[in-house]
Amino acid sequence: MVEYKRLSRCGIDNCKQVHFYLENGRWFCKNGHMREGELEMAADDEGFGQTGARATRAKVETKKVHKVLRGRKGFELYLQCLQILLQKQVWWLIKEKGFPTELEVIARDLWALRLQVVATRLPENLPASQANSQAASRAQSRALGGEDAGYSSQGSSDYLYTSDSDIASTTYSSRRRRQRRVPKAGDRPKLIELLSFCYLGLLLLRSAVSLGDFHRWVDSQDLAYTRAIRHVPEAMREKLSAEYYMALEPNTRLQRGRLSRTVHEMVALFHANFGLAFPPVNREVLLLRAVHDLGLPLEIYAAAKKLAEGLFMTFEWPPLAVTRRSNHWPEAKLLAIVISAVKLCYGLDGLRRYPVSAAETAATSLEWVAWERFLRGGNEARRGQLHGAVGRGQMLEVDVKEADVFKMSSEDLDWYLDWYEKTWCAEDSGTETKLSQGILNLFPLSNAPPPPPPLPSLEEIEGEEANPLIRRLADLHAHTVSVPAVAEEDEELLRPGEQYLYYSWDEEMPHQLKTLIQAASDFLGIECEEMQKVVHHIDRKLRQQIQEKRRNARKTGMVDGEEVVDG
Repeated sequence: MVEYKRLSRCGIDNCKQVHFYLENGRWFCKNGHMREGELEMAADDEGFGQTGARATRAKVETKKVHKVLRGRKGFELYLQCLQILLQKQVWWLIKEKGFPTELEVIARDLWALRLQVVATRLPENLPASQANSQAASRAQSRALGGEDAGYSSQGSSDYLYTSDSDIASTTYSSRRRRQRRVPKAGDRPKLIELLSFCYLGLLLLRSAVSLGDFHRWVDSQDLAYTRAIRHVPEAMREKLSAEYYMALEPNTRLQRGRLSRTVHEMVALFHANFGLAFPPVNREVLLLRAVHDLGLPLEIYAAAKKLAEGLFMTFEWPPLAVTRRSNHWPEAKLLAIVISAVKLCYGLDGLRRYPVSAAETAATSLEWVAWERFLRGGNEARRGQLHGAVGRGQMLEVDVKEADVFKMSSEDLDWYLDWYEKTWCAEDSGTETKLSQGILNLFPLSNAPPPPPPLPSLEEIEGEEANPLIRRLADLHAHTVSVPAVAEEDEELLRPGEQYLYYSWDEEMPHQLKTLIQAASDFLGIECEEMQKVVHHIDRKLRQQIQEKRRNARKTGMVDGEEVVDG
């Protein structure tokens, strides 16, 4: 079969043929006309020997540089990374701590509501009224579990945290003006908000968990927060911009009180946008946990409940943003009630008070030296600040400075290097550079020992006689002393509640009271100054109520013998 090649027009005798074939080095058109002046020559390889093998240098495979996503696509990637981290946090709480599986659904719904707030603050070319109406309709459909919610409540967990494209994507009708395509930094979801979603989900499930538990889980790095970026897939990390990368890589300890402020902000946010109200904290169980952890007699439990009822205290998160936020935190108020009950029963000022009968709460008292020893013994489990020395159990790994290394023992150095290996050394050896891999080869790594168990919850300590906390509590209550009851009236005798130190400066505060407030703030994961403010707030309410009762007694002609002395 003849092969034709399309060339320029033949032109011989007005021939319009453009298809030619090659014969004996000459080109002929289909009509047989030969093109003049063109001769096809073939290369002749005869007479040449075989060439030698060619040596080439092996090519070094260079790592492909991925494009960093910015603008709206970069913000969508940041939201997807947050969803992955939220999923890991929820799964850890369910699998390791045994919380109900319904937590996954609740955390997903809270995250969806948070995305609705982000959607309303995305800059769009749509009119504001239309954008708000669309965001409100999407929020209502997701809250009701509609078909267009972006996920299915009954589906598998692989689809629970998928990105909502209708929320993150925005159509621009005009490209003439450059507009901001992502929300402002203050309106974007933050990593710490994921912890608040987990806590609020457990609060809706009425679980006996406190924010102090979350602080301890984060400090021990069991719950993904410190350097959370290492839990994100590498393909997603490489496309994150520096701003979002640093937002997912906190390399310092979680500041005390910050999680409580974030939870308060999220409660106010959900109430303002969706009218969502959260139930109060599980007062009875948290109160019993606090009494156990602080080593107080069980009589304080009944006294604290009675005091809370007398002051008409409520223990839910306020739905409105207030200025003095620490005075409205429910867990802080609950611990402040416990401290006030201890002050009413035992004084904590070195003065001896005598009850009228042996049935009173103040009829039993603790040996305060043994009690303080108990609190300091549990300081490591609480990750507290009752110790000042540097070393394992007295400070966090992220707080270690260069000068602290010279004060560490060999065991402390092993403890710190094990943490460094777990936190900073990559698990995938293929991700290290040649230099870092060469250095690591000089110092082979062994598997780090598992971290010490965190502070056990009330469910874990019930019925376990061999638990260290149970043994320490039994040893502490063995030092409980009975206060003799004096029924006779004597002006020189002090009764429980008399000369109540309602307010004092930090320098004038008794040592026992300082220790108790510090241990309570460690239990909740807040600053000691914030705990003192809440205690002073409860003291003022107690003083106002006593003064109100005295005024009412004077009006009715009754005489009230109680006395309150201002510190």
